[in-house]
Amino acid sequence: MDDSHSWIAVAEIIANKTDWTTVLVGLVAGVIGVAGNYWLWSRQAAAERKSIRASLIAEVGSMLKIIEKRGYLALLERQLQRAILHGRYLTDKDFATDIVVSESYNLVYRTNVSRLGALKAEEALDVVRFHHLMECLNVDMGEGGAIREGSNDPELWSESIEILNEAIAIGENLGSKRPWYKRLWTRSGR
Repeated sequence: MDDSHSWIAVAEIIANKTDWTTVLVGLVAGVIGVAGNYWLWSRQAAAERKSIRASLIAEVGSMLKIIEKRGYLALLERQLQRAILHGRYLTDKDFATDIVVSESYNLVYRTNVSRLGALKAEEALDVVRFHHLMECLNVDMGEGGAIREGSNDPELWSESIEILNEAIAIGENLGSKRPWYKRLWTRSGR
């Protein structure tokens, strides 16, 4: 007897003597186990995305609150007015503005920058743009920066105001984004 006939005989014996209910139960249990693990993993990933989004937006919100409470925009606007009115009579040093910003002012962003992909593309873009604009101002307020050292050039102050206004607009837009179902809930008066 050749090898191909021996395997056919073995397959016929297995097919006739196998309890297919047992095999089916095993397959169903395996599929349920894999599906359950996938479901748990997807729920964990969704919770992590939600947590990352909330923490990044909270950091932006707290930075906006500090900007408002400390009057940074008004300060820049006053310096612009001084530069326009008196700039030609004053030196750069007369415009020196000492605003100290902590190194950890954007700690949440720096910690989660590798996880920005968890956000929607538009939100990730806004978060990055906000922090880059704030970093630009932070450099100007740091050692040797134009704001810290001062300038009687109105253009510098005008540019800084534009940068801060853009950052504020982006931050407020980020803070106002809510899921569609929460927006519907609010519109219905509940």
